[in-house]
Amino acid sequence: MPKNKEPKTSIAQRKAIKKYDEKFERINTRLPIGTIEKIKSTGAKSINGFIVDAIEEKLVYTGTQEEAIISHMKALKEMDEMTEEEIHFPPWIYEEE
Repeated sequence: MPKNKEPKTSIAQRKAIKKYDEKFERINTRLPIGTIEKIKSTGAKSINGFIVDAIEEKLVYTGTQEEAIISHMKALKEMDEMTEEEIHFPPWIYEEE
């Protein structure tokens, strides 16, 4: 960085961003051309949200990673991306062992 040039974000802000990012896992994927437009045409709130929903749906369908699904949905609620009414836990979550 050139001398006398302040970073655009403060140290505290960068620390907060890093702490927030540590709550999530990140993947990078390549999609066929046109996929993003198809996702946008569904009326999804965001492309990321659509992908997360699709992954959760597939995991529920296959019956795997139940705890990961619950944890992720709780994280979304904490981030205020979902209201209480928007959270639809699968019925098996409410079943007692």
